[in-house]
Order: sequence, then structure tokens, then C-alpha cells
Amino acid sequence: MTIPAPGSDAPTALLERARDRLELLSAAGERLSGSLQPQAIVHAMAALVVPRLADWCRIDLLGADGRLEQVVMHHRDPARRAEGERAARAFRASPETDGSMDWCIRHGRAHLQQAPSADALVEQSAPELVDVTRRFGFNACFVTPLVARGRTLGAFAVMQAESRRLFDPEDVALVAELARRAALALDNARLFAEADAARREAEAANRAKDEFLAMLGHELRNPLAPIATALQVMDKRGDAGSAPERALIERQVAHLARLVDDLLDVARITRGDLRLQRERVALRSVLAVAVEMAGPVVQARRHRLELKLPPEDLVCDADPHRLAQVFANLLANAARYTPEGGWIQLRHRLDATAGMVIVQVRDSGQGISAEMLPRVFDLFVQGQQGPERSSGGLGIGLALVRNLVGLHGGRVEATSEGLGHGSTFSVRLPMAAAASVQAAEPAPPAPAAVSTPRRVLVVDDNIDAAHSLAELLRLLGHSVETAYDPVQALVRGSQSSFDLALLDIGLPGMDGYELAAQLRCQAWSAGCRFVALSGYAQPQDRARSLAAGFDEHLAKPIELRSLERLLAD
Repeated sequence: MTIPAPGSDAPTALLERARDRLELLSAAGERLSGSLQPQAIVHAMAALVVPRLADWCRIDLLGADGRLEQVVMHHRDPARRAEGERAARAFRASPETDGSMDWCIRHGRAHLQQAPSADALVEQSAPELVDVTRRFGFNACFVTPLVARGRTLGAFAVMQAESRRLFDPEDVALVAELARRAALALDNARLFAEADAARREAEAANRAKDEFLAMLGHELRNPLAPIATALQVMDKRGDAGSAPERALIERQVAHLARLVDDLLDVARITRGDLRLQRERVALRSVLAVAVEMAGPVVQARRHRLELKLPPEDLVCDADPHRLAQVFANLLANAARYTPEGGWIQLRHRLDATAGMVIVQVRDSGQGISAEMLPRVFDLFVQGQQGPERSSGGLGIGLALVRNLVGLHGGRVEATSEGLGHGSTFSVRLPMAAAASVQAAEPAPPAPAAVSTPRRVLVVDDNIDAAHSLAELLRLLGHSVETAYDPVQALVRGSQSSFDLALLDIGLPGMDGYELAAQLRCQAWSAGCRFVALSGYAQPQDRARSLAAGFDEHLAKPIELRSLERLLAD
């Protein structure tokens, strides 16, 4: 409804004008709140103003380069609207022209100019505006800047023409209020767009980080593979003279592999991709695995490890692999931050009242300052180290501990009396429904895997990796052919048959997935087992290998037990 023109002092007319203005403001609020798209906002405002307040409405917005760009030129008649849009695109008054859109932006002021007729307005208008005023018959024009939160976004103009109405002070105030609300809506849209862009950028950065960590794991595992395999070859040859050096290298390779795994685990937890494989586990057996995992670093620093475990065995519903990882990280952390020849104590007990199992790792190490204690479980935070960084680490072990314990429904805390007074890490885990069980008899050692001689195809573009793996297989009594690219592999396949094919995934020209598909087309492949070898070891990598037709997926470096099991099967 068009707002009644002024001129009547009757109370009814005044009330009707006030009601219509409130309805217009209410409608503006409703439409402006319904969109975060600038185009939709300005078109909604123009449609509200025309014809209720004016015959024409124009809204220009500042572009990224700081120049005004026409966004909307609105009239109720589509033909006139199209004509107005063409004229606005063809002509723009300079910023020095009083009352122009650019003048309004430059000076930050509104401008009102009106007369009883278009001819009368022409006499008042700047020379640049005379032709436009005559062509469209404007007799009144009000321009105001669009400003929100101190930021100028554009200009808002309303014009009268065929209706011959004039703007009274209430009209001017109402247009100014509508412009203010439109500016706020446009600024909200801008803020939303910036936040959305920042979110997308953060997501892209997270994806890039995950891809980088996966690539890092792959690139680090690739050189580790021939080193680990070469150690196994030396061990099989029985070179007793180099046993201490081999043990040293093996410890460092295992440590580096664990660092890579921790990095990838932190990334998976951050994304929410890590899933626990829960089962009823005896805590004593989990701690035994953790002691074995942390053994090399404890022994290398000549610490005394004291175990204080109760005679009964406590039971948790947990992922045994992940729980062993938790306590191995705590033991390794204690070993690294304790001067050589110190002591570490591992103990656990039952808090029957709370229904919790408590495992503690204490040490005689350098301790934790009061300032560091609240941050000790944060990612990439490390205790004080000297320039030589003798304690090592990446600052991810304790963050991983906290996350894994949290996934188990427990919590971990650190206490220390300060620097030089050692530290204690306490893990509280829910106990299983049955609080305890009798200590199980140790399982008899598994018999060594025995296999008949096999014909094996090894394909890897890393020549060192292929040679060392082939040599290990020969020492195990098997016949081996090697290929360093997919073409060689297909040639080997056309000349011989194989019982086992170990294919690197990251091959040049044709990846391991496609190579496996082509080898499976050869007649001998029906009795062959295909195994993918890759530095990528995340769950999705294993799933992709199985989906591509591989029988198994092994992460580099390959464990000897896994290799022997494959050959025995």
C-alpha cells in the first residue's frame, strides 16, 4: 500500500501514515533477515520502496576495487525499469557533481533535491544531471550513503517522477532508516561471506595438512623399508660381529616408525576418523606389550624400570592395541625426560568405589614446572629442553595419550612437585563389568611359520627396497624375480608363474592397482596371492587395496612375521 501523502492534519490520516510506515519497516526487517546474498537484499529493498515511497529506486555498491557498481535500478513498470537500467549503465555523474551517487560516497552525506515539476528541478540540477532529469521526468531525488559499522558499502537513491510527490521530513527519515537497515544486512552478508570463505580455507588447509601427513608417512616409510629389510637380511646371515650395531639401527628405525604412526594417529583423531576395536582385555597383558614397546628407549638410557602390579588381573573393555600405545608413550616420555640411570615405576590399582582402574607412570626425571602443567597434553607442546634436544620427540605423544584415553571414556592427568622432582602420569579407565579375573597362564609361544619354497614376484621402483626384500626372501628359501616398473613386471608375468606377488602401489606410469588388474588377466594368476606394499597405511588405504582386488595390504617397512605368515599361508 502506498503511504498516504502529507497534507491532512486529521488524526485518522496521521495514524494511517504511522501504521503504514511501521508496516514498511516491519516488512523490511522480515525480508532483510531472510537472505545473506547482497543481490537478493538490494532487490528486496528496491521492491519495498517502489511504489510505496518513490517511483524509482537505485542502489549502487562499492566493488572490490573501491568503485561504485550499479546493482539495481527499479521501477514498477518493467519496460521503464529496463530503460532506466540501460541509462544508468551508460551514464555516471562524476564525484564532483552535487547529488550524484559518487558524490554521496565521497562526502559521506545525504542529498535531497526536489521541485514541483521536472522542469523546475532541471533549473536546480547540475549540468551533468539535466539530461537524465528531463528524460525520466524526475521532480525529486534523495540520495544517502549505505554505512554500517563505520564502513561505507554503497549509495541508496529514491526518485519521484510521474506521481509528482515530494519527500517530506518523515519520508526522508524513513528512507534513511531503510538505508541503515539495508547497510547492516549487506554488512552481515559480507561478514558471513568472509566467515564462510575462512571456513572453506580452514577446511582446505586441514585437507592439505592431512594429505601432507599421509604423504610424509609414505615418504618416511619408503626409505625405512630397505633399512629394516637389510637388518633382517643381516640377521638371517648370522653376522654376529655387527649384532650391537644392528640392534642400535633397529631401535632407531622402530622409533622413527612410531613417530610417523603417532603423527598420522593425531591427524585421524582430529578428523574424528579413528575408531576403537574394543574387547575385554586383561590390563596386565596390555602393560606387558607397552613395556616391550618402550623397552628400547628405556634400555638405551639405562633406566631401572620397576613394576608394581597387584596379584589379581584387572579387566577393561578397550582396544588393546591403542591402550598399549597409551602406556608405551607414557613410558617413553618418562624415559626421555629422565636423566640416564634414573628410575621409572609402572603400577596399577583398582578404585572399586569409582569403578575405575588407575594406572600410574612415575619417574625420577626433570619434572614439570607449574606453568607447563596445564599445557602438557596440548599438541606440539614439549617440556624444557637444551639446545641439543636430548629428549627428542615431536610434542605429540601426550596429546595422543589424552585423546586415546578420552576415546576409552577415561581421563589422564599429570602431577609434579616442580622442576627436578620427577613427575607422575595417572590414567583412569572404566573397569569392565567383572572387576577382575585370575591371572591367565601365559600362552605358549606360537610355532614358527613354516612354508614350502614359493615363487615370488617383487615389484618396486625403489631399487634398494626391491633388492633387500628379494634377498631376504631368498634367505628364507624362496625363488624371487624382481621388477622395477610395471612394464618389467608384465614381462616377468608373461614368462613365469608366481605363488605370491608383492606390488608397490606408487609405481611410475601405472600404479599398483592397475598393474594387479593386468597381472590377474594372465593365466597363472588364479593360484597367486596379491599383496599391496605401500607407505600409506591409513584405513582408507587398506580398504582401497582390498577393493582393487588385493588379498592383503602391508605397510612399509614390512614386519618379518607378516612376511613369513604370508609365505606359510
